[in-house]
Amino acid sequence: MPDQTRTRRVAALAKAARAAVLLPTLFALLTLLLHNPQAAGFSVFGTFAHLVMTNYAEAQRQRILQSLTVTLAGAAMIAWGTAVSRHLLLAVLSASIVAFATRAAAQSIGLLASIHTVVLLAFMLAVTAPAPLEHILPRLAGWLLSGVISLPILLITWISLNTQSPPDPQPHLNSTTHTNLVSLPGPTRAAVAMAIAVLIAGLFHLEHGFWLVLGILPVLRSADTVPRTFLQEQAGTLTGFALSALLVFLVGAHHTIYWMALPPAAFIAAYLASVGIFLAGQAAFTFFVVVLLNILAPIEYSAGLQRLTAIAFGGAISLLTGTLYSTQRTHVS
Repeated sequence: MPDQTRTRRVAALAKAARAAVLLPTLFALLTLLLHNPQAAGFSVFGTFAHLVMTNYAEAQRQRILQSLTVTLAGAAMIAWGTAVSRHLLLAVLSASIVAFATRAAAQSIGLLASIHTVVLLAFMLAVTAPAPLEHILPRLAGWLLSGVISLPILLITWISLNTQSPPDPQPHLNSTTHTNLVSLPGPTRAAVAMAIAVLIAGLFHLEHGFWLVLGILPVLRSADTVPRTFLQEQAGTLTGFALSALLVFLVGAHHTIYWMALPPAAFIAAYLASVGIFLAGQAAFTFFVVVLLNILAPIEYSAGLQRLTAIAFGGAISLLTGTLYSTQRTHVS
């Protein structure tokens, strides 16, 4: 429908503009003035989670509750994830518990349906970046600051996307159905995939193991089209890496250029994520992450290569678990 499409594009432009202004501002404040990369990194993710990844309800009261839940539940997940991040077995077990619980709760608690992915990502961001306990406070500071600043912006500038995220594909459950494991393939599949991601990140000491999770989630959310989503994911990441490699080749270690590129990179990544163009969104987010990391630490091409490798690992893990559970569900039915 033309009117609905136009509304969606306007809303996506608004979300992208908010992200392009607020995200670099918070990042600059915590990086240049406070010199705290832990807080800066978590403020970036928190801002993206609040302003881009979460689809809010139209009612203002519901919107406030959703935003507060993202902030507080995400903070709890970050504290938990950081606390177990240096203990591999605890980290793997915790990842499976959080993944299963968030996906299962989203099926029965309406409030969590639109935010469970963000809450899970908050935990995985912390647990796949091993850190001592003293890093909990700066990480929480960055996350909470993004929530405090995002809430009034959401209330003042919010525009409905006029669409809802599609529900996770699940078998029909009626009032007489007992909830158990094969009837909850989504939560079980998520638990297995996240546990494997944390295990691989820990065993191979991946510097940015969180990218494994970014490779898993899109494929898990589309169980009926897993191979196609996996291929789109890899193609988008490869495209984003090629573009970011060109930028690094031309710019080198000139931080000023990366700072100038950050707002438009955030805008494009947020816009494409909001309108649901998956392949282009993957490319834009890859480019955005490489720009961000070259501001924090000029690691040049390795930033894109690490993301490319981790996304491929993550997508492959999800492809495998999704295929196994889809096959098992077919045999059972």
